Order: sequence, then structure tokens, then C-alpha cells
Amino acid sequence: MVQLVELIPDPDVVVALEPEELGLRMLPVLASFRSPGVTLQPGNFFPTIIGSDQSGGYPGQYPQNRRGEIRTALIEAWAWLEGQGLLVRDPGWLGPHEIRMLSRRAQQLVKESDPHRAFSARRIPKDALHPAIREDVWALYHRGKYDTAVFEAMKTVEIAVREAIGAPTSGRSHSN
Repeated sequence: MVQLVELIPDPDVVVALEPEELGLRMLPVLASFRSPGVTLQPGNFFPTIIGSDQSGGYPGQYPQNRRGEIRTALIEAWAWLEGQGLLVRDPGWLGPHEIRMLSRRAQQLVKESDPHRAFSARRIPKDALHPAIREDVWALYHRGKYDTAVFEAMKTVEIAVREAIGAPTSGRSHSN
């Protein structure tokens, strides 16, 4: 099982990270959170990181005097993960519950070497792209085919520049 303290050893860093940064760093920990009879929910997950004072409690991965700050950071990160559709309600349980599972998108992000970059790249709004390249590039970009998306965008730029200076475009001859 991956532990958060292995990924972020310094408690100052844990509390300094923005919820999205901490949330994305938590994904491998959440993905490996499997124990017989233990479900993925805040009440089970948070004590594995911050510890528990209950009888036979676990000391936690970080200093006990930082529990409150780290708990707050974890709650914010968890809420962000849910808000982004990365942690979703586990349909295997009936009735109202807090049991979650990683979404398909989260499972893909866990496999990424840099999930923050991969996630951020997918957040660029479609209308931020120039209309001349929007339709051709958008789908490629969101499927992670960045090199092909850049190539298609630059091809459009090349054609626009050639037309602007009156030079022939590829495959066409320019007539005066």
C-alpha cells in the first residue's frame, strides 16, 4: 500500500499544497487503499494518515501535533477530488453512504507520471482555442494526442501565413 508520507514526507508541504495539488498526489494512495472489509471513505482513510486516538489507535504518518491542520488539508483535497469527478459514489452499496471509488478518469491519472500536468491539460476550455483550429485540435488534445494536436494547429498557422503573404499553400499553386 502506498502511503502519503512516502510521497510527501514533510507535513509543512502537506498543509501548504492547494487542494487540487494534494488531491492529485493522494490518488496513488487512494488507488492502493485496499484492506479486507475496509471501504474507501473519509472515516477509514483519514485515520491511516493522521492517526487515531481510539483504543489501540494508530499513531499516524505525521506528527500528532499537526493532526488538525493535516485533517483540514485532507478534507479539502477529498472534496476537490469529488468535485472533479475523480472520487465517485461506489454503486456497490445501497442507501446513503460515504463509500467512494476512483472514477475511470482517476484510474487513468494514477498511471500518469505527472498527474497534475495531465489533469491540468484537460482543463483548457474549448473556446480558448482559436476558431480556425478549435474543431480539428480539440478532440486530439483531450485524447492526449498532444503531438498530433500541435502538428494540426501549426499546419493551420502555416496555411494562414502563406495565404497572408500570397505564397502558394501546400499542394496548391498560387495564380496571380
